[in-house]
Amino acid sequence: IFIFLNRLLSGLIFFLFLANFQPLINAAANVARSLKSFHILLIIADGQVTSKNQTIQSIVAAAADAPLSIIMVGV
Repeated sequence: IFIFLNRLLSGLIFFLFLANFQPLINAAANVARSLKSFHILLIIADGQVTSKNQTIQSIVAAAADAPLSIIMVGV
């Protein structure tokens, strides 16, 4: 699973000072929907979210029908 996700999300995983988690959450939700199996998305970040409303919308959309848990850890 990790190899698949690494290949799928390789363009979305990078280090930035500004954090917009919408693309990552959407991609993870799409993977969970397409594979029809439960997934856990672990986000480790500095706790600063630049696009708060977009991130919230992505979480709400994923919660509607994706078998996905999202855990965010601020460091």
